[in-house]
Amino acid sequence: MRKFHLFFTLVSIAIAGVIHGSVVKAQSSFEIFNPSVNYLFGDYIAFEASIIATEPIQEVTISFRGENQTETRYTTATLDGEFLLNGVYELDQGGSIQAFTKVMFWFDVTFDNGSTRKSPIYNFNYDDNRFDWLTIEDPPFTVHSQHLDRDFAQAVLDTAHFGVSSVQDYIPIQAPLDVDIYVYANSADLQFAMQLTGQTWIAGHSNPELGVALVSLMPGPEQGYEMERQVPHEITHIMIYQAIGDGYTNIPLWFSEGIASIAELYPNPDYRQNLLNAAENDYLIPLVELCTAFPTDAAGAGLAYAEATSFTRYLHQEFGPAGLRNLVDNYATGPGCENGTQAVYESSLTQLERQWLAQIFEESSIMSAFKELLPWFSVFLISISAPLTLILIKWRQPPEEDY
Repeated sequence: MRKFHLFFTLVSIAIAGVIHGSVVKAQSSFEIFNPSVNYLFGDYIAFEASIIATEPIQEVTISFRGENQTETRYTTATLDGEFLLNGVYELDQGGSIQAFTKVMFWFDVTFDNGSTRKSPIYNFNYDDNRFDWLTIEDPPFTVHSQHLDRDFAQAVLDTAHFGVSSVQDYIPIQAPLDVDIYVYANSADLQFAMQLTGQTWIAGHSNPELGVALVSLMPGPEQGYEMERQVPHEITHIMIYQAIGDGYTNIPLWFSEGIASIAELYPNPDYRQNLLNAAENDYLIPLVELCTAFPTDAAGAGLAYAEATSFTRYLHQEFGPAGLRNLVDNYATGPGCENGTQAVYESSLTQLERQWLAQIFEESSIMSAFKELLPWFSVFLISISAPLTLILIKWRQPPEEDY
């Protein structure tokens, strides 16, 4: 039946060429049937289709690229039998395709007579199929969990909903549209999926354009805390992108990460101490250096996140939720990192940074003074403990009665 259908189509094309031949010379043409894709994430992509043509074929090239990517990759197809095309692309030939994106592909045919034709564009979703995923949904969220535990996946869903409320406490913004949350069992699997090689400290990532959030939640006593940090953090990025669209790329990195960090349900307990240590030892990173990139080493990245979180929290304390939203909207128009605060707060980024640092150094000085006085305070407490004990004992004794 399949060969009959292909034969009938080929005859139809040939007849059409004869009918029109008295007017113009028939152009070389072809048709693609049943295009399909089989792949192993990060390893290979195999294409297959049936083809019929009006002229002998010299070569068929299969081209493809991710929906949000500019680089087009290709492989040469082989003709298996009379009509079947096969082509395999090994992904180590030219790098990986972005995970969870839509991939477009098409066929370019070169005929023996030298003419070329291009097929329609087809597409498939390039998901991470290395693992089995447990999927549950509670709009606007769909959770795909590498942990095959429904109670655990439900806890992630609940955390996502709480995370939306937390974000809205800090900045007036709409709840997100459809969001897919992928939960990996460890950070290494996540880093491979997102091509984040060399940055082993990364535990979560988001692709706001795709509405995809990725988190890594290892089993253990810290899993709940990490869930309350990572899930709201990554959702925040998606919510901001959906609120302002392509202007998201104009927002300084310290600001987008700062908002996401203050919205976490369980703040990172190390940030405050890292910040105070850096302030005391004079190795804070100027905010202007955190506009477009953070350090890639763990220590430098930790300090960058600590600064971004503290500074954004300072802006929230000074200007409120509306002030943060106004700054987001202004940055989205592209005024630049240093001058973006001027129109909203009537102060440059450098001026605001000085005010924030004054507050940090004041807190640091108070903490240092307390640490210096702590030994003397302990001696004082010890010296008065004995008299206080005697007074308390005397006070608690019942009064003597006269007989």
